[in-house]
Amino acid sequence: MKILPVCYFPPVHWFAAICSEEEILLEVCQHYRKQQLTSRTHILVANRVLPLTIPVKRRGAKIPIKDKKISLEENWALQHWRSLESAYKNSPFFEYYDEEIKAEIFNREENLLNYLMSHISLMNSLMGITTRISFTEKYVERDSPFQDLRGDFDSGAKNLPSWFNPRPYPQVFGEFQAGLSILDLLFNLGPESKAFLLDSKFPS
Repeated sequence: MKILPVCYFPPVHWFAAICSEEEILLEVCQHYRKQQLTSRTHILVANRVLPLTIPVKRRGAKIPIKDKKISLEENWALQHWRSLESAYKNSPFFEYYDEEIKAEIFNREENLLNYLMSHISLMNSLMGITTRISFTEKYVERDSPFQDLRGDFDSGAKNLPSWFNPRPYPQVFGEFQAGLSILDLLFNLGPESKAFLLDSKFPS
């Protein structure tokens, strides 16, 4: 079984890793770390890749991801949504998915893991991915028997794993950028997203 990190609207290759699996395991007992994909996703805007980051409450130095709380005091959800509108309103499938995704972003859930899993469940539903997702009950050591992909997701959206074949697909702006949020793929490819994911992974 594969073990992966839990991410905010995970990158395309995260879904490529899970889409043909019966079940995966998500690491939720690791201590939360800043500037990771746990609370960050990347979208393509004019001339650059833009990170969108969920602010979290800062109390406690070593808090497991499953217990981390989101800061609801800032108006970050509106900023994220406006950025997505600006980036993808001209994409082929934005209007097909915008209301459901907007509702997810404005969800007032305070627990970070619950918030992220709601997004992941929606993405799987929209793309027809039926992979079962389980959570770790304690931190899984690196020498575990699982296929460990926790280190394969770069927080800067620059380094892609060797098992992923980032085939170009049409994007709204300029030269193709790989490693972006699944939202970039969904808004641009729509119902073809799952087929693309299945064809974007080198054989194990």
